[in-house]
Amino acid sequence: MGGANKLKAFNWGSQRVEWAYNGLVQRVLETLNGVASKGFIWGGADMLLEKNAAHTITKNSTEMVSSESAGQTRKAASIPQI
Repeated sequence: MGGANKLKAFNWGSQRVEWAYNGLVQRVLETLNGVASKGFIWGGADMLLEKNAAHTITKNSTEMVSSESAGQTRKAASIPQI
């Protein structure tokens, strides 16, 4: 499995955004100007949580499923209470 086709970074004006990926080529970290800004928690092939730099959950799998295109159905993973 290669990550050659994954976007790793881009510059937008004076801002630089970078992403780090795990061995399954899943995005696990986003940095903004070299500072961690988001982390991503995976359960198999499903992204379960998105957290900000303060480790506050900003999205969970239920929100990610509801934001998908109309007509597509996907079972949300169960997330334990933290």
